[in-house]
Amino acid sequence: MNLIIQNILVLSAILLAVVFLFKKFFSKTTKSKKDCNHDDCGCH
Repeated sequence: MNLIIQNILVLSAILLAVVFLFKKFFSKTTKSKKDCNHDDCGCH
């Protein structure tokens, strides 16, 4: 029983790390399009 719980926790930690890395590296390209440091970005 402890082995099953341990495997679930390890798999969820790996999944969480993969999701975090995916959001960190691939959402950066979408945020650069919405950058409001330029004058005519349409944010105001």
